Amino acid sequence: MRALLVSSIVPIVPIVPIVPIVLIVLTTLGCHSDPVGLPLDHDVGVDADAGLDALADAADAQVDADAVSSSKCKGAHGSSMVLVDTASTPYCIDAYEVTVSDFNAFLAAPGEPYDTPPSCAALRDPRPGLDAEPLVGKTPKGQVMYCYAYAYCKWAGKRLCGKIGGGAAVADPASVQSEWTYACTNGSSATRFSYGDTYDPKKCDTGTGAAGPADVDAHPGCHGTAPPFDRIFGMTGGRAEFDDFLADDGSGHLVDRTRGGDWRSADAEVTCVATGVSALGSNPDYGNGFRCCADP
Repeated sequence: MRALLVSSIVPIVPIVPIVPIVLIVLTTLGCHSDPVGLPLDHDVGVDADAGLDALADAADAQVDADAVSSSKCKGAHGSSMVLVDTASTPYCIDAYEVTVSDFNAFLAAPGEPYDTPPSCAALRDPRPGLDAEPLVGKTPKGQVMYCYAYAYCKWAGKRLCGKIGGGAAVADPASVQSEWTYACTNGSSATRFSYGDTYDPKKCDTGTGAAGPADVDAHPGCHGTAPPFDRIFGMTGGRAEFDDFLADDGSGHLVDRTRGGDWRSADAEVTCVATGVSALGSNPDYGNGFRCCADP
């Protein structure tokens, strides 16, 4: 339309050289022609194309990584899983904490509610009720005890996170032989928090003072620093997460353990080595939740 406009006004304006008119039209239309050798910037388009190519490559790499995890980590229920390679044995871990909706599906499934280790045999209480509040479906499941967390993971075709290579979690929470710790600390990077070494109160669901935790996808920046850990979310804060650890408290009673702190905690309380303990079978803490691991 702009070329037609120039043509329509030519008869009523003084005649001017045609080359400048052509240049005006070409420049207005965004053409990159340089008919008279004027110094036009040809690198802008090249840089933009390179940037788009880099974004496309990153997206393709993400799709490829997700495809590998999906093909090797095949839990039957709950969160998608991420494949974690280690120097010894690879394993899979949930990308997100188990949500209320995930746990409701477990409770609604037919059959025996427990499939747990012998230490839970005396704790076979009736099934807890379904949480029917629709607004909390994506909230990490809380107020759950170790035995139910164990049973859920088994029902989902997974297990609670334990020791790399097999078995229950190691006693030292800082050990990189722990599946949970290795994922939180970004493997050999040994970060203090899942997202890095410096506490950032806005990065994850921590120190909020809220009545309860946020949805599992409410903090998209709360993840690891590099692949594959950058696809594992919410290991800092949210709900404190059970791992597969039971120990005698010295008086003949078993205690279980949670990791990573909850939304009420901050700084040193939400590091990758922060832990909480409670008596096995005691009234479950509102802040306790979990995620699952699995073998590829």
